[in-house]
Amino acid sequence: MDSVSNRKMAARLARQLYSLEISIKELQTQYPKNTQDQDIDRLFDLIEHEPKVGGLFGASKAKHKAHLDTIFELIKELEK
Repeated sequence: MDSVSNRKMAARLARQLYSLEISIKELQTQYPKNTQDQDIDRLFDLIEHEPKVGGLFGASKAKHKAHLDTIFELIKELEK
């Protein structure tokens, strides 16, 4: 796959994950690998390290929202 196709695939899979169309396992198996694209790698890392909200070690709602905002900004960038 070319770079543009990998970027669009990564964005599509992330959107599907957040719209509950696919599971995290499906994202992990289908996600483009070894692309040498920092944005694709960063998106995967942000998704995998999304903090849980609340609880003893969880993030505040504001911090979680900021994390999700970063994810969706990156998805938009990959869709260009």
